[in-house]
Amino acid sequence: APAKSTWRPPPPQLAADSAPRATIRVSATSFRDGRRCAFTVLSALRRARHPDRVRIAVVDQALDGEDRCLPTYCELARVEFATATAEKSQSHCPYRDQLVVDERDARKSRGPLVSRHYAQLLLGDDEEFCLGIDGHSVFTNDWDVYLIKDWLEAENEMGVISTYVHHAADAVIAPNGDNTPYEHTPHICDSKVGGHGIPSNEGATIIHNATRPNLQSKWGARFSFSKCHSERRVKFDPHADWMLDGEEFSHAALMWMSGYDFYSPSRYGQVIYFNYTFN
Repeated sequence: APAKSTWRPPPPQLAADSAPRATIRVSATSFRDGRRCAFTVLSALRRARHPDRVRIAVVDQALDGEDRCLPTYCELARVEFATATAEKSQSHCPYRDQLVVDERDARKSRGPLVSRHYAQLLLGDDEEFCLGIDGHSVFTNDWDVYLIKDWLEAENEMGVISTYVHHAADAVIAPNGDNTPYEHTPHICDSKVGGHGIPSNEGATIIHNATRPNLQSKWGARFSFSKCHSERRVKFDPHADWMLDGEEFSHAALMWMSGYDFYSPSRYGQVIYFNYTFN
């Protein structure tokens, strides 16, 4: 029998020199939060090193008269990209051809798990990497390069980088988008029995100065980065109406049974933050 030291997951099916050419599909869900969603899309495109390789899919749920993600983004982007290339600065909506938006009536919302299911339906056929976030996240400079580099460090084609991201504080994100990451990385390992006896994730513990991704037992929905075959193989339940407590635990179980492993990012893989305020 082979020694246990040889029991390794499949290595990444991506050569390091081809990583800069890989496409990333960013999937975001938004509930009555169109303006912050627009800032999320803007920061993702403005701060990517290779914005032309980024595709963004948004499930935007709002009421009549509320800000919608796409038109608000277009309004902001026309100003933000005014000093960019002539093609982008003169565009009515820069990078519009890289955005796909499913606009829905918030009154008919069925909760976060079903919203993530709708986002999966927007997945194209040619995206290499998939990033799942909430619609009020903040990106930092060169996030696309750092995420792929961190994923390669896990040395696992079936690896999923996931955590509960830190707050988008001024101390870590400079006005120009530069990132000074926290020294401690949230690491999701514990569970608890939640409402109605449903198992759910416990709050994250921390790892100090992580130099590479670390294996963990849980998955968090607010930040999930992997090859897109994970999204194609493991679907969010379209029938789990209003499920919040336990949604991450149940989806993690499905992913794990399909062969996926979860890792918290390294310190320098912390390139996306979360706006925990109401502004």
